[in-house]
Amino acid sequence: MKKAIALFGLILLLAGIGIPVFSGIMMERTLNQMFGQINQVYAETGMGFSYEIIDYDRRFFSSEIEWKIKLGTQKAFYGLEEIVFLDRAKHGITRVVSTTSLEKNQWFMDFLEQKVDGKNPLGISSEYRYSGNIIISIALDGFDWEMADAAFVCMPGQIAVTVAKDLKQVDSEVTWEGFSVDDKLVVNQVSMDSKLEKLSTYIWDGNVAFSVQNIQAESKRGRFELSKVSCEYLVDFEKDEKALSINASVGADKITGGPNPIQDAFVQIGINQIDSDGFEAFMEMYSQIMMRVMGEMSAESGKDPEAVKRDTKKRFAALGLQMAGAYEKLLKQGLELQLADIKATFPQGRINGNFALGLKKDMTMVQFVPLAIQPSLSLDFFSLKSDFSLPIELVGERPKLLQPVFPGMRTGLFEISGDALIHHAETRNGKLFLNGHAVRLP
Repeated sequence: MKKAIALFGLILLLAGIGIPVFSGIMMERTLNQMFGQINQVYAETGMGFSYEIIDYDRRFFSSEIEWKIKLGTQKAFYGLEEIVFLDRAKHGITRVVSTTSLEKNQWFMDFLEQKVDGKNPLGISSEYRYSGNIIISIALDGFDWEMADAAFVCMPGQIAVTVAKDLKQVDSEVTWEGFSVDDKLVVNQVSMDSKLEKLSTYIWDGNVAFSVQNIQAESKRGRFELSKVSCEYLVDFEKDEKALSINASVGADKITGGPNPIQDAFVQIGINQIDSDGFEAFMEMYSQIMMRVMGEMSAESGKDPEAVKRDTKKRFAALGLQMAGAYEKLLKQGLELQLADIKATFPQGRINGNFALGLKKDMTMVQFVPLAIQPSLSLDFFSLKSDFSLPIELVGERPKLLQPVFPGMRTGLFEISGDALIHHAETRNGKLFLNGHAVRLP
């Protein structure tokens, strides 16, 4: 019996030593695998970032890891070449818990010493689990920062991110009490929740929801306020059809500051049935062009600011022409631009509207040229449906809205119906109808 107890105790002792050692090995493998995958994504997108482990000191029950993010071509935008992190990890029986510090960055230590009385408001910790998931927690304490011309007050916040080891699933949750700048800008109660699944380098399926309880701004023009702002971003990928739909909705309970207060404002913006192959080709081309432009701008760091400004304008002016080929990859049959459930309530009444523009066949950028000369040709390529209603009192006397714009129209863009202006347009059977009447396009 005593031998059995002793043997059992020896097994527990070995497990107590061996499991933490195994946990440390598991964490090192997970980090190396994850950094490799992250660097692969950055290489494919041309973003210029890279992750690198500087030193990995793994012991029996703990590890100390120094690693960095190299900003590459984007260093000019951030004013830094790299950000260095120091992780101190404790190997447990069921998990590894690591705390992360920015103490190796002199710019960060100077900021703490000079701006926030030496107190570090940022706490970062990570859990590495045997399931492969990594849970990252970031806690932000409140702090005051006396800037050169304003006082910045940051309130507490929390970020929780769960990342799968293969980077194919990322869930995050953010809560932040907000911030203020000299009481001229006050933002209260910010939250965000997201669930995203990686399908390819450029395609992620899932949703992101964002909300702000209140935004107040003071300027020479007066006071502006937004209440209960909400935004939602949804991506849906239909694998069988190889089609991607991206929808974003924006709403606010109340908007004040203009000539008319607005209540219950909302709009849903959608780009539907995007050809997924075309989207990935577009994103790849866009990323390459943008990274090249950023690299050129980074190379001009330290030059005369006015000269840099002029060069930047030239680059972005040329960017539109370079992107023409990228835009063309999206012009595939079935593509639809949609503005749905547009609504807002003014003292004079309520606005409602919907708009949808669809592409009936594949198109090239060159084909837009004859459409500008002969608009009737657009009926071969596009479908349209739109409905709007707005109170007459809101727009006042607007005869141009009620009068035909060109001879082929029998009505204006709107007609009067009671105390509202009404608009309805649609294409059907190869013709455009406006407010119930066929329009003869030139």
